[in-house]
Amino acid sequence: MRTRLLLVFAMLAIFATTVFAIPLLIERSQSRTQELVLERSADLRRFASLADDYASTVREQRLRGELDAYTELYGEPVLVALGTKGHQLNTGINIERAEVTELIANTIRNQPAPPVKALSPFSAKTLLVAQPIGADSQVSGAVLIQVSTARAVADITRTWIQVAILAVAALLVFGAIAQLLSRWVLRPLSQLNQRIQQMSSSLPFIHGRQADTTEHEQAFGPPELRTVSHTLDSMNSALSASTDAQRRLVADTAHQLRNPMAALQLRLDVIQATQTPEQHDAVSHAIDESERLNAILDDLLSLARVESLTLKAPVPESCDVLGVVRERAENWGPVIEQSSGTVTVHDTSALVIAQCKKHLLQQYLDILLDNAAKYAPGAEIEISVSEKSATEIHLVVADHGPGVADERLGRLTERFYREGPSADRSGTQTGGSGLGLAIAQAIAQAMEAKLVFSHNEPQGLRASLILPRGSGGKGKP
Repeated sequence: MRTRLLLVFAMLAIFATTVFAIPLLIERSQSRTQELVLERSADLRRFASLADDYASTVREQRLRGELDAYTELYGEPVLVALGTKGHQLNTGINIERAEVTELIANTIRNQPAPPVKALSPFSAKTLLVAQPIGADSQVSGAVLIQVSTARAVADITRTWIQVAILAVAALLVFGAIAQLLSRWVLRPLSQLNQRIQQMSSSLPFIHGRQADTTEHEQAFGPPELRTVSHTLDSMNSALSASTDAQRRLVADTAHQLRNPMAALQLRLDVIQATQTPEQHDAVSHAIDESERLNAILDDLLSLARVESLTLKAPVPESCDVLGVVRERAENWGPVIEQSSGTVTVHDTSALVIAQCKKHLLQQYLDILLDNAAKYAPGAEIEISVSEKSATEIHLVVADHGPGVADERLGRLTERFYREGPSADRSGTQTGGSGLGLAIAQAIAQAMEAKLVFSHNEPQGLRASLILPRGSGGKGKP
């Protein structure tokens, strides 16, 4: 990737330098060429005037002296050709050259001279320029100067070299900047790769476990990004293995502890049958604790099973939310009534279909209703189902119990979170494992739903489950 970045920077640098350098070189060549042509045009006009005077007054000696002096001073030969008399005054131009003959003929015919091409360091050492003698139809000859381009070419070459040196210097500076910029851009990527590798090496089950490299080998793109992708794949494999091992450890531990707990419970039952009055309180406390431990083991097994569902791709399945709500409310009604509470379902008499599994939704409602019955005894429990949008269905279980403090709302789904005596909202010290709402949260994740807790008005706790809408829509049952 660094090579590609440097290549892009180099292309941009070359393009930018070329855009500025080439017009500068062309402008300098054209301006110096024009300057040279203008200087010689003045000389041509002067010699043409003298030659015209020579043609009318026959002052050849004066004209020849001017031509010789000019050639001696500037080193540029001059040719004066009088077409009317066939007479020529020449200080060194080779008249047998085809271009000289053609230029004389065209000038005498008063044809416009072709534009002079801009000089360059590779141009010829001489340049022919011409001026007709006379004007309009009274052209009597031509004046030619064989101009030396040595000084002009030297000036242009000097300018070109200076521009080239500046361009190379600019490219070197830009290259240094490109190096620093590429390192700055790629440094976070390199650091990310190192940190991911360090994290992967610190995870359990990373050693000896190979990630699937088929996709990595077939991937395209810069080597740095392919390396990061491969490292992420390896870490993902390690995380999956570690998470799966942790879940199996919890499940296996809970399962293995059930047998000793069952034996312990059996022995406590035997002791309870033969206890003395002095042992009653101790035995009762031991039985309560064993029952609590059994409940925790059951919840751990449930949590492990539910969390295993979140590791698998969900299979689309729909169910009637209201039907499940009515069923669970009817089953929990007598239990809640025993604590002087009531459960009310706000029935819309309509079919509300959500994308969820029926047995998971039943388990979720059992947890929420059990939690409300324990921690809000004697309070009214309300269950409502509504379609908030075309894609969301809200299932709300709200109680009018004592509620939860603001600082505790965000911790309700933490595992084993218990604040005060049994984390009891009602003050009745009702026992609990601290895993119920954590299991409810895991069930929500398994159904690709969102569980949100908030305060109920005027008091109590409100649990809102936001479910994705399933196929079937809404209609009359």
